[in-house]
Amino acid sequence: MGDDAAFPVGYYHLHPDLTLNFQLNRFWNWVGEPQMLDELRRVAPGLTTYDEWIRQLLALGGRALEEGRMLAGAYLIRAAEFFMPADDPRRRGARQTFLDTVLTQCGVGADQHHDVVYGGTSLSAYRLTPASPRGGIVIFGGFDSYIEEWLPMLLALRDAGLGRVSRMGRR
Repeated sequence: MGDDAAFPVGYYHLHPDLTLNFQLNRFWNWVGEPQMLDELRRVAPGLTTYDEWIRQLLALGGRALEEGRMLAGAYLIRAAEFFMPADDPRRRGARQTFLDTVLTQCGVGADQHHDVVYGGTSLSAYRLTPASPRGGIVIFGGFDSYIEEWLPMLLALRDAGLGRVSRMGRR
């Protein structure tokens, strides 16, 4: 992620169900790859059940990874994992694939991750510091996001000089 990092502008009608449409837009917006958007448009009509959602997005994500489209693959797999029940045996592997891929692609190492003790537990945080910080920022996400989903935006903020960029939440 460098100075040329850009995020897509716009919200697309990809699915008639408002919740599913939001989720498709949510995961695409972290990547912004035109090919991924075309793929989502192609499969969206067949996403009529959560089982179909999981099956088709896992397949798209796997193909994207095989093609070397690493961020697209990671976020497609994360989108599939989003609707997996807790007892789905694929869930842990999907989560780990997302984590490994996104951290590698974003160049974020284990030394940048910290656990912040809070209320008898801990919150997962990343400290991303630019060479010449001009300010600091702490970001908290919603209840249904993982910290690593936010890395493209956090790195853009870091690259803009906002030091000590952290996003705290579930890991």
